[in-house]
Amino acid sequence: MLSKKNILLVSVAGSVISLLLGAFFMQPAIVNCDYSRTVNCDAILVALLLSLFIPIFVFDSAMFLLKEEIFLSWKKLTIFWGCIYAVLVICNPWLHADFSPFSKTSVAFFSFVFYILISLILITYKSIKLRVK
Repeated sequence: MLSKKNILLVSVAGSVISLLLGAFFMQPAIVNCDYSRTVNCDAILVALLLSLFIPIFVFDSAMFLLKEEIFLSWKKLTIFWGCIYAVLVICNPWLHADFSPFSKTSVAFFSFVFYILISLILITYKSIKLRVK
């Protein structure tokens, strides 16, 4: 079951692994992942996929202070966003290409920005809606 505590534990583990992989493998001068399959590129891809746990950790930490209804709405949004994020990161190329004007890292960055904005709007909306009741 995806409770607040379970999500927090998984997001802490995913965040730590993502940060460690990023620290060891993501060196700007070396990262040239075009279409080759190397250990560096695979580790960076895993770090990008696991980096989705970083904003989840931040928001889930705040969810302990909020009501259960707000958490359930945020959890639905997070599951939907996580699936979309993973598909977009996997499907986009490492570098800009003809079929996609985005790279994996730009997709990751912009999806985090949108997720944070949408989460804040959802949490604020649900909080105001529950106060009115």
